Amino acid sequence: MRQTSMLYFVSNETGNAKESLKFIKSESSSFLVDSQQHSKPRSRTVGSLNCDEDQMILDAGQKEFGNKYCTVCGMHYNPDNGNDFLSHEKYHRQIVKPTFIMNKSQERMVAKIVQFPDSFIGKINLCKGESAVKSWIARILQFACNEIGSSFDELFSKEYKYQLYIFVNEGRRLEIAGLLLVEHQHTAFPRVQFMIEERERCRVLMGVVMIWIAPSCRRKKIATRLLDFARNNFLLVRF
Repeated sequence: MRQTSMLYFVSNETGNAKESLKFIKSESSSFLVDSQQHSKPRSRTVGSLNCDEDQMILDAGQKEFGNKYCTVCGMHYNPDNGNDFLSHEKYHRQIVKPTFIMNKSQERMVAKIVQFPDSFIGKINLCKGESAVKSWIARILQFACNEIGSSFDELFSKEYKYQLYIFVNEGRRLEIAGLLLVEHQHTAFPRVQFMIEERERCRVLMGVVMIWIAPSCRRKKIATRLLDFARNNFLLVRF
């Protein structure tokens, strides 16, 4: 449609009524158009439904609002933020998995030393253990070494060097919550709070080689219980 040109605008008043006419000229013919039929619609001022300036989350039927705290992995995150949600999912999977379970046959090969209402501390001989126990313990020790960044050579040697204590949670399944690997030592340099120029050796009985707690069981004083028990019940004899 070709553009038309407007010549003039006429407004006639008749009583209280007002009639507005537009005369529009086209190249072919002139025609009359009532401006009331093409009047501009009236605009209404609608109040904002969200008048609170502090509201940062749009209520769209979500089940959860605001920051959340995961009791398993201990992470604060915002479920409405996509990056926060994905970061929590990734961190939660790293914390929860893997879980090391002990079966009944492996339980019989572990000497229970201390029994708690919902857990116990056991001791494993790395020298005389059966092949099934060795492969099972080696897998756990390998994961623990990779996590803490250490390695051990000839851990299962015939020469008696280490004593291994495990902390097991008793529930629907027997879950290994912590490991403590200690060895017999004669002398060692003391570690003090402040730097002192004193390099004299002192006599000791036990040295801690490694302590590892499962990610899902940390901050529950499991390491303290393992260390206290090993310090008070360390034996130098073979079993």
